[in-house]
This record gives sequence, C-alpha cells and structure tokens, in this order.
Amino acid sequence: LALLTEAQLFRDLAPGFAIRPLTETERAANVSKEVARVRNFEQSLLGAYQRALTRLRGLAASVLSTAKRAGDKHARSSDDCGSRDVAITAFASLCHLLPPLAHFNEAEPLASYV
Repeated sequence: LALLTEAQLFRDLAPGFAIRPLTETERAANVSKEVARVRNFEQSLLGAYQRALTRLRGLAASVLSTAKRAGDKHARSSDDCGSRDVAITAFASLCHLLPPLAHFNEAEPLASYV
C-alpha cells in the first residue's frame, strides 16, 4: 500500500513539465525567496522521484531473481511469497506512474523498463 501511495503522490505533485537540474551557476545566483522556494521544491521532488524509481525498479527486479533462484514454484518459502508480492506491487507502481508522467523526468527509462 505504501508503494502505491508513493506513486500516487508523485502523480499528483509532478508538474506538467520536466524539471531540469540546476547548473552550478544557477545554484550560486542570487534569486528572490519565492524563486528559491520553487527551485528547492523542484530539486527535492526530482531527487525523491529518482530515488523512488530506483527503489521500485530494484524491488520489481527481485521477483525475477527470486523466480530464477527458486526454479520450482513448490520450493518457494513463505518469505519468497512475501517478496514476490512486494515486487509485483512495485511493478504495478511503476506502471501506475508511466501514463500520467510520460512528459516528466526519467520517462524514457521508465517506459523501457516497464
């Protein structure tokens, strides 16, 4: 549930444009408090989004490695089933992000992964 909630938060918070990382010059420039707040929000959102995608990809990939290791579906332990459920939920979260965020950062790698 937490993975799907996080995905929904990104769907709700992501702007209708890709966020460009700031250059060193832009970071060093003096800007108004409002511009600084917007930049801080955008950069924080982008960092959190990238970390979430990395985590979701890792969790989703675990279902494949678990299945390959187990080989026989009858040989799986209850821990493997729990991991499998988390991996499936992570993959569903990635799928949930793609359509509304096709314009946003990391869309191409996300689409190729899914």
